[in-house]
Amino acid sequence: EFMESDFRTINKIFNTQKNYQHRIKRLGDIFVSSFLIICSSPILLLVVLLIFLEDRGPVLYSQIRNGFNGNKFKIVKFRSMHVNAEKNGAQWAENCDPRITKIGKIIRTTIIEELPQLFCVLNGKISLIDPSPERPEIEGKLIKHIPYLKFRENVIPGISG
Repeated sequence: EFMESDFRTINKIFNTQKNYQHRIKRLGDIFVSSFLIICSSPILLLVVLLIFLEDRGPVLYSQIRNGFNGNKFKIVKFRSMHVNAEKNGAQWAENCDPRITKIGKIIRTTIIEELPQLFCVLNGKISLIDPSPERPEIEGKLIKHIPYLKFRENVIPGISG
Protein backbone atom coordinates (compact mmCIF):
# COMPACT_ATOMS: atom_id res chain seq x y z
CA GLU A 1 0.00 0.00 0.00
CA PHE A 2 1.56 3.28 -1.22
CA MET A 3 1.60 6.28 1.03
CA GLU A 4 1.87 9.91 -0.01
CA SER A 5 5.53 9.96 1.05
CA ASP A 6 6.20 7.08 -1.40
CA PHE A 7 4.79 9.17 -4.28
CA ARG A 8 6.97 12.10 -3.25
CA THR A 9 10.04 9.83 -3.22
CA ILE A 10 9.25 8.39 -6.65
CA ASN A 11 8.61 11.89 -8.04
CA LYS A 12 11.89 13.14 -6.55
CA ILE A 13 13.83 10.24 -8.15
CA PHE A 14 12.14 10.86 -11.51
CA ASN A 15 12.87 14.61 -11.40
CA THR A 16 16.49 13.98 -10.36
CA GLN A 17 16.96 11.55 -13.25
CA LYS A 18 15.29 13.98 -15.67
CA ASN A 19 17.47 16.85 -14.37
CA TYR A 20 20.60 14.68 -14.78
CA GLN A 21 19.61 13.78 -18.35
CA HIS A 22 18.91 17.46 -19.13
CA ARG A 23 22.38 18.45 -17.90
CA ILE A 24 24.09 15.74 -19.97
CA LYS A 25 22.08 16.78 -23.06
CA ARG A 26 22.97 20.45 -22.47
CA LEU A 27 26.68 19.64 -22.16
CA GLY A 28 26.46 17.64 -25.38
CA ASP A 29 24.72 20.55 -27.12
CA ILE A 30 27.47 22.96 -26.01
CA PHE A 31 30.30 20.62 -26.99
CA VAL A 32 28.89 19.61 -30.40
CA SER A 33 27.80 23.17 -31.29
CA SER A 34 31.21 24.60 -30.39
CA PHE A 35 32.93 21.90 -32.42
CA LEU A 36 30.67 22.53 -35.44
CA ILE A 37 31.16 26.30 -35.26
CA ILE A 38 34.94 25.90 -35.18
CA CYS A 39 34.98 23.34 -38.02
CA SER A 40 32.57 25.30 -40.20
CA SER A 41 34.06 28.75 -39.59
CA PRO A 42 35.68 28.93 -43.07
CA ILE A 43 32.29 28.10 -44.62
CA LEU A 44 30.57 30.65 -42.37
CA LEU A 45 32.98 33.38 -43.48
CA LEU A 46 32.61 32.46 -47.16
CA VAL A 47 28.81 32.51 -46.95
CA VAL A 48 28.88 35.89 -45.19
CA LEU A 49 31.00 37.29 -48.02
CA LEU A 50 28.85 35.76 -50.79
CA ILE A 51 25.55 36.93 -49.33
CA PHE A 52 26.89 40.45 -48.88
CA LEU A 53 28.38 40.60 -52.38
CA GLU A 54 25.16 39.39 -54.02
CA ASP A 55 22.98 42.33 -53.01
CA ARG A 56 24.84 44.32 -50.31
CA GLY A 57 21.99 43.59 -47.88
CA PRO A 58 22.16 42.22 -44.35
CA VAL A 59 23.78 38.80 -44.04
CA LEU A 60 21.70 37.50 -41.16
CA TYR A 61 17.96 37.19 -40.78
CA SER A 62 16.11 36.73 -37.51
CA GLN A 63 12.65 35.37 -36.78
CA ILE A 64 10.53 35.12 -33.68
CA ARG A 65 9.66 31.52 -32.79
CA ASN A 66 7.62 29.79 -30.10
CA GLY A 67 9.88 28.13 -27.58
CA PHE A 68 9.85 26.26 -24.30
CA ASN A 69 6.67 26.84 -22.29
CA GLY A 70 5.34 29.10 -25.05
CA ASN A 71 8.06 31.72 -24.52
CA LYS A 72 8.97 33.54 -27.70
CA PHE A 73 12.59 33.83 -28.73
CA LYS A 74 14.64 34.94 -31.71
CA ILE A 75 16.49 32.56 -34.02
CA VAL A 76 19.14 33.72 -36.46
CA LYS A 77 19.79 32.30 -39.91
CA PHE A 78 21.74 33.32 -42.97
CA ARG A 79 19.51 35.42 -45.19
CA SER A 80 18.49 33.36 -48.21
CA MET A 81 15.79 35.65 -49.58
CA HIS A 82 15.76 39.18 -50.92
CA VAL A 83 15.45 41.98 -48.38
CA ASN A 84 11.77 42.57 -47.43
CA ALA A 85 10.75 39.20 -48.91
CA GLU A 86 7.91 38.95 -46.41
CA LYS A 87 6.60 42.49 -46.62
CA ASN A 88 3.11 40.98 -47.14
CA GLY A 89 3.36 38.78 -44.03
CA ALA A 90 4.72 35.38 -43.05
CA GLN A 91 4.51 32.68 -45.68
CA TRP A 92 6.14 29.37 -46.52
CA ALA A 93 8.70 29.22 -49.28
CA GLU A 94 7.58 27.43 -52.43
CA ASN A 95 9.44 25.55 -55.17
CA CYS A 96 11.16 28.05 -57.47
CA ASP A 97 10.22 30.87 -55.07
CA PRO A 98 11.25 34.18 -56.71
CA ARG A 99 12.09 35.64 -53.28
CA ILE A 100 15.08 33.29 -52.89
CA THR A 101 18.46 34.67 -53.98
CA LYS A 102 21.04 32.74 -56.03
CA ILE A 103 23.23 32.18 -52.98
CA GLY A 104 20.07 31.45 -51.01
CA LYS A 105 19.27 28.48 -53.24
CA ILE A 106 22.68 26.98 -52.51
CA ILE A 107 22.65 27.55 -48.76
CA ARG A 108 19.07 26.25 -48.46
CA THR A 109 19.87 23.09 -50.44
CA THR A 110 22.96 22.40 -48.33
CA ILE A 111 21.27 23.54 -45.08
CA ILE A 112 24.12 26.00 -44.51
CA GLU A 113 21.53 28.71 -43.81
CA GLU A 114 20.88 26.99 -40.47
CA LEU A 115 24.49 27.18 -39.18
CA PRO A 116 24.04 30.49 -37.29
CA GLN A 117 21.47 28.70 -35.13
CA LEU A 118 24.41 26.94 -33.48
CA PHE A 119 24.98 30.20 -31.61
CA CYS A 120 21.36 30.00 -30.37
CA VAL A 121 22.18 26.51 -29.08
CA LEU A 122 25.14 27.91 -27.16
CA ASN A 123 22.97 30.52 -25.45
CA GLY A 124 20.46 27.82 -24.44
CA LYS A 125 17.42 29.02 -26.38
CA ILE A 126 17.33 25.88 -28.53
CA SER A 127 18.88 22.43 -28.56
CA LEU A 128 20.49 20.48 -31.38
CA ILE A 129 17.79 17.80 -31.45
CA ASP A 130 14.21 18.37 -30.38
CA PRO A 131 11.07 19.51 -32.22
CA SER A 132 11.72 22.46 -34.51
CA PRO A 133 10.16 25.69 -33.27
CA GLU A 134 7.50 27.31 -35.41
CA ARG A 135 6.69 30.93 -36.10
CA PRO A 136 3.72 32.11 -34.02
CA GLU A 137 1.79 33.27 -37.11
CA ILE A 138 2.13 29.90 -38.80
CA GLU A 139 1.63 27.85 -35.64
CA GLY A 140 -1.71 29.60 -35.17
CA LYS A 141 -2.83 28.16 -38.52
CA LEU A 142 -1.32 24.71 -37.98
CA ILE A 143 -2.83 24.20 -34.54
CA LYS A 144 -6.29 24.00 -36.13
CA HIS A 145 -5.22 21.00 -38.24
CA ILE A 146 -2.61 19.19 -36.13
CA PRO A 147 -3.85 17.78 -32.82
CA TYR A 148 -1.51 18.14 -29.84
CA LEU A 149 0.84 20.56 -31.63
CA LYS A 150 1.05 22.70 -28.49
CA PHE A 151 2.68 19.78 -26.63
CA ARG A 152 5.91 20.61 -28.48
CA GLU A 153 6.27 23.55 -26.13
CA ASN A 154 6.93 21.12 -23.25
CA VAL A 155 10.51 20.64 -24.44
CA ILE A 156 13.23 23.03 -25.49
CA PRO A 157 12.96 23.39 -29.28
CA GLY A 158 15.75 22.15 -31.52
CA ILE A 159 17.45 22.81 -34.84
CA SER A 160 16.48 19.38 -36.16
CA GLY A 161 13.34 17.60 -35.04
